[in-house]
Amino acid sequence: MITRLTFFVLFSAAAATALSQETPTPLDDLLNARINAAAKYEQPVRDVPASVTIITAEEIERYGFETLADALRSIRGLYTSYDRNYATLGVRGFSRLTDYNNRLLVLIDGHPINEPVFGSAGVGTDLVLDLYAVERIEFVRGPSSVMYGTGAMFGVVNVVMKRGDGSRTASAIARSGSSGFRSGSASSTASVGKTNIAISGLWRSENGSNLYFPEFATGGSDGISRGRDYDRSGGVMAHITNGGFEATLHYGVRTKGVPGASYDSNFNEDEWTIDRRKFIDLSYERTLTPRLRLAVRSYWDRYDYDGRYPTSPALRDNSLGEKFALETRLAWDVRSNDRMTFGVEATEVTRAEYRYWGNGDLRLRGPFKTIAGYIQNEYQPATNLSVTAGLRVEHNSGVGSWFNPRVAVVFDPSKSTTIKLLYGQAYRAPDVYELEAFGRGVSNNLKPEKVRTAELVVEQKLSDSFALFGSLFANKAEGLIDTVGSEGLAQKYRNDPKAEDANGAEVQIDYRAPSGVWAYASWSLVRVRDDDVLEIVANVPQHLLRFGVSTNPAARLHGGFDLNYETSRGTTDGLRTSPFLVANATSSFALTNHLRAGLTVRNLFDRRYSNPVGAEFRSSSMQQDGRTFEVMLHVTK
Repeated sequence: MITRLTFFVLFSAAAATALSQETPTPLDDLLNARINAAAKYEQPVRDVPASVTIITAEEIERYGFETLADALRSIRGLYTSYDRNYATLGVRGFSRLTDYNNRLLVLIDGHPINEPVFGSAGVGTDLVLDLYAVERIEFVRGPSSVMYGTGAMFGVVNVVMKRGDGSRTASAIARSGSSGFRSGSASSTASVGKTNIAISGLWRSENGSNLYFPEFATGGSDGISRGRDYDRSGGVMAHITNGGFEATLHYGVRTKGVPGASYDSNFNEDEWTIDRRKFIDLSYERTLTPRLRLAVRSYWDRYDYDGRYPTSPALRDNSLGEKFALETRLAWDVRSNDRMTFGVEATEVTRAEYRYWGNGDLRLRGPFKTIAGYIQNEYQPATNLSVTAGLRVEHNSGVGSWFNPRVAVVFDPSKSTTIKLLYGQAYRAPDVYELEAFGRGVSNNLKPEKVRTAELVVEQKLSDSFALFGSLFANKAEGLIDTVGSEGLAQKYRNDPKAEDANGAEVQIDYRAPSGVWAYASWSLVRVRDDDVLEIVANVPQHLLRFGVSTNPAARLHGGFDLNYETSRGTTDGLRTSPFLVANATSSFALTNHLRAGLTVRNLFDRRYSNPVGAEFRSSSMQQDGRTFEVMLHVTK
């Protein structure tokens, strides 16, 4: 199958002729979009030495995405899991249960939100973010440790917020829907002299559904969790720019009821978690000479977590992670076709603490420091050929030193075709929780885990409205950190002695017509091996199919429809969930020039399906939401 895909993609690239038009089309806007995440400065997607997908503000509106997880689920090769507390992402066959996204790097305007205790990053409602204030979402597949260090193993997600451009704008959205759902958000841009300001805020409340858990329908219980799936959150984001200076400030808090009775807590009692994220990020860029550009970034970041588990006596746990970081980067255009990027980055985790109590008392503490240096060279020996090579050396006071190489070749055989050959290595240092908890009953030292990836990417413009994206990839992960038991709420860990291979293919066709009709269809295949055994890893769908079609969201009447199909996934008890097909639909209608009304229906056909969950739950899978409705009023100025 992969051989046939290779032939098809390469044949399409070789057969295409140069396409040109004087006026850029919507498809040209897609193919010539620019991103920041890959090299930490703006590049055209076509030139980026990586496989990249961008979700624009317009696409967010076209399909009615509400959380970052909603949007990322539409990307080929990505899938989500939800245990009715946290949403997590799977990438090309890698999604360890209860990993809290610690093998992906999630950024907001380049600021990493992964915290140091668990390495977690929010993508669901725990990341309090108004998607209507987002300019674009950048997803860079594959190892990215050269530029970002630990944690950027399988990809980087960068959420770019809308910035002020000197004009005054204002927008507000009110929503109401099923299960007592209500939310309100507002965003605005303004300028004061040469200073541009963009600010947004979000409030959200949901009572949640009453859910049936057959594993608890015993001993006089009917197995129904009533009023325990609630979700309440709120937060604010501000972005300030003045010349080369930028400041980003964020605060968000979420309280989530957990209906599934994790960690042997009492069923249908009030179990909850609270997540608080806040950061201040300052950066400055300046052109020193026509060939030399300096960038400096510094930030403070804090994440607090609290949890309550109704047992007898009740268990409580909390964590606190606080860090400071400073990065200096220098881009030097040695020649017109040769750019060198040098960087030094230091991070000090001043507090990294975890505690649980109620049935005994466990305290973990592990502040640490990292310092890293990286270099990357982008050389263009011909106008249609570029070679990128990079290396990062990083020292972590908790686990020692590590280095990661990267090399990429980007070739444009015609104006409509781009071929990329990519190789990279990335690593993840054990987080504080893993390092401090692993030793109880485990004799081996916990080491960083690493992944090596090779990939062939072809991007082909087929016509003025159609484009094809295809890739073949091979991932080899070694030393992945797994649990080997637990003590109360705390886990024990070890490095898996078996290597894990995930090989596969992806293909996507995009259609963007000047009339405003957009569509996409993608298929992803992955086969996972642990030593010589196929598909033994839990939570991996072998096939993913994605489809979406939408009309112009600025038209008087707008509609969007998307389909997500996944094959079965393995669970922790050796069983498999059922395949599922979920459809979502959204529409809006312009009441006036500044007011729109909308309706969104998720899980349109009310399919019943489940996602695998971790061993902290009694059941190995968790039911997902059935059909839900949501109405919206959106006012702009």
